[in-house]
Amino acid sequence: TFFHSKTGRGLLLAAGLLTIIALGPMMVFLLIAVIVLACLVELTGMVYCLDALARPKQTLAAIVAIVLQGLIVFVGAVMAVDVIDRHSLWAALIMVAAVYCENAGAQIFGKKFGRTPLAPRHSPNKTLEGAAYGWVCGIFGGIVFLALAVWSGGVDLDNVLAWLAIVVIVPPVAEIGDWIESRMKRLVGVKDSSDLTRDNTRFIRIVSLSWLFGRQGGALDKTDSLWLAVGVTWL
Repeated sequence: TFFHSKTGRGLLLAAGLLTIIALGPMMVFLLIAVIVLACLVELTGMVYCLDALARPKQTLAAIVAIVLQGLIVFVGAVMAVDVIDRHSLWAALIMVAAVYCENAGAQIFGKKFGRTPLAPRHSPNKTLEGAAYGWVCGIFGGIVFLALAVWSGGVDLDNVLAWLAIVVIVPPVAEIGDWIESRMKRLVGVKDSSDLTRDNTRFIRIVSLSWLFGRQGGALDKTDSLWLAVGVTWL
């Protein structure tokens, strides 16, 4: 029962991710390819929802949003491969830690202390307080993994200041990436990406990894904050 809960699935996924990383760069590159395929299938599923939109202008805006999100995913994946190839897997770990600690902090503290809406029209659950706490948590998580990377020799001391700058910049960029996906879903008329698979084919449900995350969404919901952050790191 525990591993059917959000926390249980999160722990299983974290363990699986660490196992893949331990197997080396080639397994990580394969994982990125699988995630990109899952995201693109999920975006394709959103195209099927456009028939329900009555207004032509909204349909056009939704198509533009879907294409933009697809480009963000694809370009982000290419940049991720390049960053890992040039800077080792520690680069990915620092980046991922900053992004997902920001996500966790924004969600946990936002629910508890959130009072001021951040973008009520596009993402009503986000608050300024949650974003601020998320930023702090993202910086903390990134610094912890940066320290581990320096200690293990995965990051040169000459590059520490550059990585510190990345750790500070990445969390708010991750928030923007999450907002872009939220905005796209609202233009399409979908509240949650997992809604795509309830009345759709089993193929989309399997390939988008929605079966793995359940009502938490598919691969795109889990990586929407990551792709823009990869771009910042690459730059």
